[in-house]
Amino acid sequence: ATTWVRVDVADVGALWRRDPDLSWEALNQLEGLLVTLLEDMGGHITHSDSDAFVLSFPSAASAIMWCARTQEGLLALDWPSTMRANYDASGTADMLFGGLMARMAIHAGDRAMLDRLATLVQPGQVLMTHTTFETVDTPVPPDLQVQAIGEALLGHSAVGVMSVSTRLLSRRRFGPLASAASALPQPPYCFVGRRAALGDLSERFEAGSRMVTVSGPRGSGKTHLALHWAQQQGAHLQSAVVALGRARSADDVALATALELGLTLHPDTSLSLTERLGYALATKGPLLLVLDDWSPEVEPSHLAGWLHSAPDLRIIVTSEQPVSSPAATQLQLDRLDPRDAEAIFMARVHRLHRGGQRATHAAAVEVPGELHAMTPLEVEAEAGLKTLGLKPQPDPIFASYLQVADEGLSSTERVAAALGAATPLCEMGLADLALRLLRTVEPMLDTRESRAAWSGKHADALIAGGQLEAAHAAVEGGPAGTLEWMLRRAALALAEERFDECIAILRDAPDDPAAHHLLGLALQGSGEWEDAQPHLEAAAEGLNGTPTGALAWADLGRLLGDLGRTKSAEEARSKASDAGQDDPRLLARLHVDRFEAAAAQLELGEAAEHLRLATEGWMRCGERAAATKCLIQSGEIAMMRHRLEESTAYLSRARAIGREDGHPLLEAEALLTLGIAARMSGDLGTALDAFAEASALCEGAPDLAALIHAHRGASEAACDAIDNAVEALRVAEAHLEQVWNPVASTIFDALTGFVDLARAREAHLSDRESEADAHVDAALNRLARASSFETRSTPPRGRETPSDLSPLRLARLLLDSALGNTEERSAGR
Repeated sequence: ATTWVRVDVADVGALWRRDPDLSWEALNQLEGLLVTLLEDMGGHITHSDSDAFVLSFPSAASAIMWCARTQEGLLALDWPSTMRANYDASGTADMLFGGLMARMAIHAGDRAMLDRLATLVQPGQVLMTHTTFETVDTPVPPDLQVQAIGEALLGHSAVGVMSVSTRLLSRRRFGPLASAASALPQPPYCFVGRRAALGDLSERFEAGSRMVTVSGPRGSGKTHLALHWAQQQGAHLQSAVVALGRARSADDVALATALELGLTLHPDTSLSLTERLGYALATKGPLLLVLDDWSPEVEPSHLAGWLHSAPDLRIIVTSEQPVSSPAATQLQLDRLDPRDAEAIFMARVHRLHRGGQRATHAAAVEVPGELHAMTPLEVEAEAGLKTLGLKPQPDPIFASYLQVADEGLSSTERVAAALGAATPLCEMGLADLALRLLRTVEPMLDTRESRAAWSGKHADALIAGGQLEAAHAAVEGGPAGTLEWMLRRAALALAEERFDECIAILRDAPDDPAAHHLLGLALQGSGEWEDAQPHLEAAAEGLNGTPTGALAWADLGRLLGDLGRTKSAEEARSKASDAGQDDPRLLARLHVDRFEAAAAQLELGEAAEHLRLATEGWMRCGERAAATKCLIQSGEIAMMRHRLEESTAYLSRARAIGREDGHPLLEAEALLTLGIAARMSGDLGTALDAFAEASALCEGAPDLAALIHAHRGASEAACDAIDNAVEALRVAEAHLEQVWNPVASTIFDALTGFVDLARAREAHLSDRESEADAHVDAALNRLARASSFETRSTPPRGRETPSDLSPLRLARLLLDSALGNTEERSAGR
């Protein structure tokens, strides 16, 4: 493959602004050196629509040699005496040795990969992909130094990066390699002028503003200014430009932003799309969003909500008209001042004549007198440079989304757009939006093929959105005998936990990764873990590199963990993390899986740490229900570690969220666990109050109600109110009869031991010692049964989820402590 080299002259825009004559002369010298050495090494200059020089070489060895010798040549050039170190309001770096410095990137293969690598290069540095260096089959000259400096994400691929230097260049020192290439669009031409605006933008953010709107007429350089400022922030601030194009609503803006950032959004349709995005933005950490080309039709109030949800978010909005928002400050770009206008004109004329007849000195160029009244776009046109300005392109899915509502398109085009956007929207957690698009185009279906395609996408979106009753009708109406519809029927059965039916559907399915995934999950759900493993392995390997593949690796990791294969489980989870990139929900789920693995081994400190990370992840995603469950589990773990104050703090927070968000069952579970914590601290009155509140909230959950009444009965027994205890346990038993739950039944049996102990105390007071001993023995037997059940049920020996056994462990702790007190009293006698 051809080896490409990209050469960018560092900070040349600032030099054009300071001294166009000097810049003209210096760039002529640099270009002359490049061309002279290029002829010696057999390379060629290729066409480039930018200021960058893009060169092609027949081999990586010649490209490496050319870069090294050219960097040395730049040090040796007789630069104009007036060139010196240059610090100004734009933050331009020093020019080493008083001359121009170049950034050089080398890559054999895809030009897009070359451009991404170029964003990592520092002035005076030469970087190369490791795969390119591997193609070198000749000895490296002794004075060349090629060494690996780390890995970086170039797009979605982690790539090894090498640096190229020589003994002469070895004095140069560079900062650490950034972890990822910039995702910002690369402006074709250097940024010139607007020093005051750049300084103003910096001052606003430094003074505490978190949103700045940059407005001005078309072509005034709004986008270029925002991009240049974002690039100056370097790798410590993740930045992204959202091309809004024809966005005309807050939902349009939210979708365009989510697509640009690759986010998966909260599937809870009780939240608006903008609210879901706000929660997702909080997962990104420090982030600068450039919302480019804002329409006056869009009401900006939701941006304040994003800033509230994501404290580390900053926003630049570019628009022709000022955007009115109390959360923003305004920056207006006016026409260019004469000095900036001349500098842009000279820079573009110099670029226009690359490779052709160019004057030796800038003085030979006639500068139009009316430049000061122009925008940068107009100046470039006056220079003769054909440019359409810098307008980032919208995401293709966003473009399809907009096409569905475009009445200027044909019905066929609008239907195709909806069908194309539906699946990726479902993968983003936006099944509700996919359904909206599909229903919009339903009246436009005019062929059998389009109706069949629509029916499939519609069924998929209903299943993904949890509308299972409607999904039944959609799936039953689909054709039989095709793998596509077989998978839909299986997915619906799995969503409804009809595992045996899902298994029956897929037993004879073709060898397909998606079928393996669904079958593996169904087998796992039905308790056939060993049979599920090969199917999940086939799914993970077959779907590798896709969002579904990341989930398959996570599912495999959980299964292997439950089977006790700790090392293999963690390897699968690592592959899930790699495949899922930075999907916050996937990462939170992986921490939950690691918590379960640690809980099974009673590694309580490790379990608590994974719960903390999972809680943070769910909260950032807006998955408050999942976070609340983690907080309850954190409270249980803290109790097992005898940290009762810490436990109460977790549980109080969980209760508050459950109450605020209208989740009565979660609030009831938090109250139940708060009551257990009060029991452990000896506060029986508070415990009984908590159980009473919890019992009023658990309608429709008989297993939870059974636990609440069983703990209430145990507390009453601890107060020697035996009749009240027996009545509470009777209610608990009635609830247990409605549902088969072996863990709850075992907890009920263990907590009944408190009635045995109360009767033992009652018998002792009446000097019926043999009867008292019998009751104590009964309580001991209940404790032994609970311990045996836990041992048998904990993975890999059993099939219970480790976290589901935590309430049993707490019941055992309570009964064991009560038996210990009974033995102490007996010994005291």
